[in-house]
Parts: sequence; structure tokens; C-alpha cells
Amino acid sequence: MNDIGMILQRVAKKLFGDVAPKLEGDYAAGHVKLASVLMAMAAESWDGGADRINREIKIMQSILADAGEQNLSQSPSLRITDLKKTHDELSSQIITLQARIESQDNQEAIKLNTRIWQFFFVSTMERMPSPPNLE
Repeated sequence: MNDIGMILQRVAKKLFGDVAPKLEGDYAAGHVKLASVLMAMAAESWDGGADRINREIKIMQSILADAGEQNLSQSPSLRITDLKKTHDELSSQIITLQARIESQDNQEAIKLNTRIWQFFFVSTMERMPSPPNLE
């Protein structure tokens, strides 16, 4: 069993549809329903996590390279822990770059700052979970 997303989704549906309705009281049923929603969200996040992080790494590397930054972090593997470490290092560089150019009013800085803010916006939106379908 290596499809964690499928397993989490199935357990979430079972909890939501079969277990929660049989529990007495709103408190216990509410907790089981909340746990099932969290499991469904975790399943979605797990399924696309490595792809999303890897895409974000490539975008940050492109922005930093266009800004003339050197020594851009590279992930040694596609393991989530390695990707997250690289992502965190690049995120720090992006934030430092953005803070440095934010008050500059030349066209190059404005264009780069816009790209950075677009990256922040898109990456935030991509992290938003979808409403789970548990019925």
C-alpha cells in the first residue's frame, strides 16, 4: 500500500459517511467529521505536494537567476524533505530580494517585484485545499 492519498481519502469517506452518523451527540460526530475533512485535505495535499513544491522551486530559481543571484539551491532528490529544505532556502532569498528592490522605481526592479508578488499570490492560491467530497 503506497497510495497514501487514496488511503486517506477512503478512511475520510468511511468516517464521514459511516462512523459519524452513528455516534451519539453532536460533539463526537462533529469531531469525527472534522477529522475526516482534515484527512481528505491531507490526501489532496500529499498527492500534489512534491509537484507543487518542485514547480515553485523552478519559478523561484528563474526569478533569482533573472535578478543575477548566484548559488541557487538545488534539491538533491524529489523527497519532500529535500524539496522543502531547498524551497525554504530559495524562499529566504526571494524575500531578501523582494525587500531590497521593493522601494526601487526603475523598470527592471518594478517588473521583478511584480513577478515576485505574482509568484506569492499564485503559490498561495495553489496551496488552498479544495472542498472535500465525502459523500
